[in-house]
Parts: sequence; C-alpha cells; structure tokens
Amino acid sequence: MSITGKKKILVVDDEITVCKSTRQALLSDDHEVDMAFSGEEALLKDKEKRYDLVITDLMMPGMCGLNLLKEIKAYYPEVKVVMITGYPTIKNSCRIN
Repeated sequence: MSITGKKKILVVDDEITVCKSTRQALLSDDHEVDMAFSGEEALLKDKEKRYDLVITDLMMPGMCGLNLLKEIKAYYPEVKVVMITGYPTIKNSCRIN
C-alpha cells in the first residue's frame, strides 16, 4: 500500500483499449492504477514501485503473462496476480521460459 493509503494496481496488456478500460474501472479513491503495455515495461515499473496487485494479459508479444508472473514472483512473492486472456484455450497462448 502506498503512503497515501491507496492500493497500488498495475494493469498489463499490449492492447491500449484494454489497459485504459480496466484502469478506468478500477480507479477510485482507494486505488492507484498504472498501466504497462508489455511484460518488459511492467517489470521496469514494478522495480520502481511495488504493486499490491498486477492484472496481466496472458498472451502478449515478447514476454507473455506467465513469464511476467514468474519474474515478478521471483523477487516479490507476496504480490497478487490476476491473469486475463481473450484466447479460448491456454494451451498455445504462451510459451513458458
């Protein structure tokens, strides 16, 4: 939680519309919501500011959501993560490194 007492949330999706609409839905007096448009950008932001919750797309160019989860949990195991996807099956949506 930040100094202001707000929960810090990071929304990660390569689709700008998804990031903006998710951010808008979560934004309130109790939540501070940032956006990242790739897994790599999310890691940089998470190193600058610790988040209470990360909401990430599963399938993104470059680093997929599962690999992002693995990286974040490696140095910040307490963070809560919610995965979202528009793919009907997870089988081929992400290659885990």
